[in-house]
Amino acid sequence: MAKRALLVGSETAGLQGAIGDAERMAEALRWYGFEVDLCVGGNATREGILAGYRRLIERSAPSDAALFYYSGHGGRAVNPDYQPGSALPSHFQCIVPVDLDATTDDDFRGIMAQELSLLLAELTARTQNATVVLDCCHSACMSRDFSARPKALPRPIISGSRAYMKRLAAHGARFDGLHAESNPHAVRLVAAGIDESAFEYTAHSGRHVGVMTESLLLALADARKVVGGEVTWEAIGSRMRERVLSMFPTQRPEVEGPCRRIVFEEREVTRIGALPVVKEQDVVLLRGGRILGIREGDEYAILPWSAASLDRKAMLATAQVVEVRAGDAVLELSPSDAEIPADARAFVLRSAVPRRPVRIEAAAAEREAIVRAIAPEPLLCVEEAQAEGGVRPLATARATGGEIELRDSAGALVVPPAPPSERALEKLASNLRRMAAAQGLRELESRPSEILPDDSIEVEWGCVEDGLAVPLAMSGEVLPVGARVYVKVTNRRPGKRLYVSIYDIGVAHRIALLSTSEPSGVGLDQERPEYVLGRRDGRLKGCELGWSRDLPPLDEEVRPETLIIIVTEQPRDLRALETPGVERMRTADHKGEASPLQQLVSQLQRGGTRDMPGEGAGDESYLVRHIDFLLSPKPAGATVTAAHGEPAFLLDERPPASVMTFSALSTERTGTARGLEIATRPPPRIAVLLTELIVHDTRALFGSADIRIDALSITRLPKNAGAPYRAETRSFSGIRDGERLPLDNVLLYWGDARDFMDLRIWVSRDREEAKTLSEMLDAEINSPALKSAAAALLAVTAAAPHAAALIAATGGAATLGKIAWKLLAQALPKTIGVYQTSLLAVDGFNLGRHPAQGLLRAQGFSLGYEVKAV
Repeated sequence: MAKRALLVGSETAGLQGAIGDAERMAEALRWYGFEVDLCVGGNATREGILAGYRRLIERSAPSDAALFYYSGHGGRAVNPDYQPGSALPSHFQCIVPVDLDATTDDDFRGIMAQELSLLLAELTARTQNATVVLDCCHSACMSRDFSARPKALPRPIISGSRAYMKRLAAHGARFDGLHAESNPHAVRLVAAGIDESAFEYTAHSGRHVGVMTESLLLALADARKVVGGEVTWEAIGSRMRERVLSMFPTQRPEVEGPCRRIVFEEREVTRIGALPVVKEQDVVLLRGGRILGIREGDEYAILPWSAASLDRKAMLATAQVVEVRAGDAVLELSPSDAEIPADARAFVLRSAVPRRPVRIEAAAAEREAIVRAIAPEPLLCVEEAQAEGGVRPLATARATGGEIELRDSAGALVVPPAPPSERALEKLASNLRRMAAAQGLRELESRPSEILPDDSIEVEWGCVEDGLAVPLAMSGEVLPVGARVYVKVTNRRPGKRLYVSIYDIGVAHRIALLSTSEPSGVGLDQERPEYVLGRRDGRLKGCELGWSRDLPPLDEEVRPETLIIIVTEQPRDLRALETPGVERMRTADHKGEASPLQQLVSQLQRGGTRDMPGEGAGDESYLVRHIDFLLSPKPAGATVTAAHGEPAFLLDERPPASVMTFSALSTERTGTARGLEIATRPPPRIAVLLTELIVHDTRALFGSADIRIDALSITRLPKNAGAPYRAETRSFSGIRDGERLPLDNVLLYWGDARDFMDLRIWVSRDREEAKTLSEMLDAEINSPALKSAAAALLAVTAAAPHAAALIAATGGAATLGKIAWKLLAQALPKTIGVYQTSLLAVDGFNLGRHPAQGLLRAQGFSLGYEVKAV
């Protein structure tokens, strides 16, 4: 059996780790016996990547192992021509070769997800032992099925992609031959969900690395050390996901396809069952270590080699894991003098819940006191060393300046610092216990089955505006305090009754049941196929987001919050998940016995070990969905709906906040292909012009033919460069239905632009006495909200800003937009937000006409605008 791999590293738009990721992946694969085709730097063009993929296909034979790896940017674009039932999807996804910027309307240089799917279909026609690894944003559903239609906020269309997809279809490209769910023959490791961002970061060594690739390499290194064990892609994915989530809670890597395969083989295992036991120099070892999920405290039954399943009558001994290494684990036998044959096997009896490491930064006496406080906690352990590549600590406990403080994995304060005392140490341990429980719940994954497949439910969530639902992406949104949200869960198999529970992991790490009306799960069946959290008395009201009183006062940082949806086949009281007060919660169901899932969630709170289920009980299946977003402590107005906490617009083409921040960071640096020479890129000068606007039904919308247009343009500027925004107002009288407003390329913005340009356009019924938007903002110039928002948008020119500054800048733009809306709504009650977008520096601020042809159309409006380089 031959093994071949094509490894692509495409460093574009500020990425500095993609080439190094591909080179380190090559080293790892060569150990596994792969022949490597490395496509990096100037070779990673569209044609270079496609030619390499074709070579991989042509050289593959049945049973050969073939792997395609890509590290770089991932693109996602809305298809403005999409209609339900049309041949093309609602969104396009692509990977980004180094020559993407050379794209024209007639020559698209990206590689669409549909093309990757077709190439993978050709590859698996030659060998079914195929693996795809995609370390890029929006990688879920790439290289799988054309019919999948992911949901996300719209993005500006990738230039040339729409025309290219139409040409593919016109030249006979067929997408309907792909498997309905995904290619069933290939294992696919993806760095992030459809609407999530994947991240690279600076490791301890100083090199730039993709967190997904680094975690995968560590897992593969552990797998190499397993002697006699069968390591599956499922185990690799679990190990990889645990590490990535500990570092970036909003990035959730997944393993798609036949994940129970042995790594780089076609052979599958139904589950990890018996493991070999050996004796080396009076030490009894279990073959299999961290990579198989073995943990200290696990208990095993030792049986002869001939045992096909756990038979307690045939047990030779029991054993507890006392030390776990990468490739094996040390066992302590009971009885200690039990005779263990050379070919003995071990079956799990009880499984330990993982202990979360806590970093301690304190002098000797304070450190000893903190260690004593943490020691009794079964969910916690002290980080022994800050080794590169390990799981990020759950939190850091620090004694400094006569106070004890607790910071989360991102460095944010969890509670206000307090003087050292017994009470402070008790509170420290309690908060760490709560954080560990929250992290365990974030890592809870679905366990589908044939009876309860993964597509049994559909989940939608979003904001509520005037009783209407405004759907949001499942990850990456930034919402303000005061926003009202809903969650809708639909049973897609109404012939089978399902039970839904919804939990919230708040910004202060508290876990709370939200679906309290039916604590054992809201039943969904044919009579009630859907449940909407936030709908009461037949009206959609939403649940208001609030800031925790436990967080430090005057906190300006956004914090992660997660909603967890758990779906079961039977009613399950899972309130043991809630914190605090888990000791008061019952874990048994109506039959008086705890199910395997109930045992598991109880252990997520209490630690220790749980008995393995008996025959048949282990087949309980359940589905889990995660909604990850960021919460800002700044309150929202009364009409909050959009991703940044602003009022709804008829057309919204802004990218998710995570994409904006990542793109802004990537444009702050330029350098060589290896990222060794760094220089600050000067901001360009652009002009934004409103070229056309039509109000199709003036009287129906405003009850008057006197029309007013207000526009607000916002960007980041150097300090002392003036206001980082420009407001423009134009009034028109006697406008008839469908008449084009007499615009002559109204200048909305002219000047420097950095990182992003936010554009908002409102149309109102005009009033003669109303001030212009610029005059309204000038009158508010000394208000704390406007001063704070403007300050957040003033960039430091001497050094590249960090992510926190960029998040603050996008929040400042959001605040300015809300202030403008509030002022317009007060002065002009009939105001409609028509259009908003974010033009990103990483996309060259999308120079050109928008749209390229025709006009943007939404309800009673049509408009067009143009971005020019000055």
